[in-house]
Amino acid sequence: MKKYLVTYASETGNTLKLAQEIHNAINCPKDDKSLVDIRTWNGTLDAELYFIGFWINRGSCSLEIIDLISSLHGKNVAFFGTCGLGDSYEYHKMLEQNARAWLADDNNYLGAYFCLGKMRREIREKYEDMRGKCADYQIDSMLERFDNSAEHPDNQDLLQVRLFTDEILVKAENYTAAYV
Repeated sequence: MKKYLVTYASETGNTLKLAQEIHNAINCPKDDKSLVDIRTWNGTLDAELYFIGFWINRGSCSLEIIDLISSLHGKNVAFFGTCGLGDSYEYHKMLEQNARAWLADDNNYLGAYFCLGKMRREIREKYEDMRGKCADYQIDSMLERFDNSAEHPDNQDLLQVRLFTDEILVKAENYTAAYV
């Protein structure tokens, strides 16, 4: 069994960047940690602490991530992810709660980190095509959010996910120490 497993689903590479940053921030022997794309994972790895990353689609995670989350029992678990829209504390809390609903109560949930992630160009084109079908202020707002996300995750996001990783590692260690 690994001590740490960083697994993720990434459509555009945004969540992969966060996953790599988390994996690199975990200071332990190479054999104690793994970085795994959920689409290549065969389900045979097990760990004490799972960092589970995903991109947001319609306010939630993909079915493959839901399958992983709902399969865990007796583990330390933290979530991370990227979203193209909605960069607010309230939105991030809603995303966290949506994913957490799939996590069994016998796990030790440690927290979540979400940040903006750039979206595919087709999304912007879709928004532009909606002109005349929605109010201009709505379209302008969606285009502004699209443009604001274009450079994310940026260096500040990567620094924040490293700090998040450190916090989760301390929480997991304290949790384990309390039950040993």
